[in-house]
Amino acid sequence: MLDDGSNGDTIAGDDFFSAIIPAFGHRHLVRYRITVTDTANNTARVPYQDDPSRNFAYFVYNGVPAYQGIDANTMANTIPVYHLIIRKEDYTEAVAYNSSNQINQGTSARFLYNWNATMVYDGKVYDNIRFRLRGANGRYQGRGKRSMRVRFNDGKVP
Repeated sequence: MLDDGSNGDTIAGDDFFSAIIPAFGHRHLVRYRITVTDTANNTARVPYQDDPSRNFAYFVYNGVPAYQGIDANTMANTIPVYHLIIRKEDYTEAVAYNSSNQINQGTSARFLYNWNATMVYDGKVYDNIRFRLRGANGRYQGRGKRSMRVRFNDGKVP
């Protein structure tokens, strides 16, 4: 990051630091941290070690895709768009769970937030959140949709 009036920084010496980052494609999650060093060679990194977010993030999104029979403008203006980004392994484990399985050393998937995720809503990224399955054991039988409960980090609720 620079404050010298070049490479993306507009005014030198104004205490606003800027950087140019590479372009990313549609529906791409970008995570980053910032490390600063002062003239005495002291360094600090944000987010801090004790921050549950662990990093900053932004999501590249180019709007709702065209659906057959539904106008994209109507869709975007009438239905809120949520993105729940989950590792494939976590999603597979959650969807495959049934009431006879035991996850996380014998505890139920209904009570512990066993999996990590990222929620994107209204242009804001809620990264490093947790989710668990929701509902009674009867919901885990058959091939129905899974209901999930999401736990946001303290101070980061939408």
